[in-house]
Amino acid sequence: MLTRARKRQMTTATERTPNPSLPDDVMVSIFARVPISYYPCLYLVSKRFQSLLVSPELHKTRSLLGRRKENFLYVCLTFPTDPNPRWFTLCRKPDQALTKSKRKKKSSGNVLAPFTTFSSPKIERRSCLEAIGSNIYKIGRSTKDEPQPSSSVLFLDCRSHTWREAPSFLVERSSPLIASVVGGKIYVLGGTKDHDVDPWDQIEMFDSETQTWDHVPKHNLKLDVWGFNRRIACVDGKLHLKIEKQYVAYDPMEIRWDVVERDMFRHRSPSIHERLAYCTVNNVFYRYSYCHTGDTLKWYDTESEEWKKVKGVLRLPKFHESPLIRLADYGGKMAVLWEKLDSCSSGLKTLWCAVIKLERRKDDEIRAKVEWVDGVLQVPYSYEFVKALGVTV
Repeated sequence: MLTRARKRQMTTATERTPNPSLPDDVMVSIFARVPISYYPCLYLVSKRFQSLLVSPELHKTRSLLGRRKENFLYVCLTFPTDPNPRWFTLCRKPDQALTKSKRKKKSSGNVLAPFTTFSSPKIERRSCLEAIGSNIYKIGRSTKDEPQPSSSVLFLDCRSHTWREAPSFLVERSSPLIASVVGGKIYVLGGTKDHDVDPWDQIEMFDSETQTWDHVPKHNLKLDVWGFNRRIACVDGKLHLKIEKQYVAYDPMEIRWDVVERDMFRHRSPSIHERLAYCTVNNVFYRYSYCHTGDTLKWYDTESEEWKKVKGVLRLPKFHESPLIRLADYGGKMAVLWEKLDSCSSGLKTLWCAVIKLERRKDDEIRAKVEWVDGVLQVPYSYEFVKALGVTV
């Protein structure tokens, strides 16, 4: 029979000797069975968790287990106290014991969680960020330290949160330039004022599967190096852009350019205080207009060449009090982000998010359903919103 002194000695020894941690392969096997939406929260636990969550072995194990890929919303912000960009991803709160009171609505359980990107570059104001699959590509740069044109392209691997070199442009570029994703390929235009380069050769296409850049066929429209306008969009699976005063569309399936008669970026009687936000979801081009008179979500019908209202949009707050609104494709749904000034905390804002499910009907109508609305991140008053992108991991 153990004496009290002996029991105290054994208890002390146990407290001094921590429980042995699980081997890495066992931890990887456990993480592989957890939904990726919880990874950002697990990432904050320890450095060991961080290394395992971004390891190639984890994603290989998920593939062997037949785990399906998940859609994520990545948000890039800059804060006044940090010259480097800060990255966040939308995820579930670790504590799912969500409560509801009479004064406070039930939380959606979603937050923007920060994470560290390795070898993170600066995101200049005029750089383009575009996402394909699990990668976010940084295209173009314009800084005092690097004023010369460059052909380099970087991408963020969202599985390992590591920045890497991508294949270089065929034509050296500086900012400003424009880019858009159409059919899983990145199209880049402009960025050079070299008169020795054919303006049509400035239009390059990046194929992420073959990891190659190529020129697109030329149009018979005359063009000079100053002709590109910053209006560009993916509409109905085609690349739409403005060249000088004319709109053209490139069909990658038919490998053909067509002149577009209607300017989809222009609408009737815009208010001087009206602000617009655009995005493409499932090849449909959407526009959110918001001002003091109200808010309207519309989609562009390429057959009738007109903007039509999205039906059934309920529960969305009025955005006219927000100086910022952004739209993003979130795995076939639309993410709407805006900000509110905190009434309780001076000098702080809250970034809000709404996720909208979109359904196209046979009667040539698109209906929307708001799945959730919630405040997802508290930010400093003078922060800058860089970009929101949807990725698949």
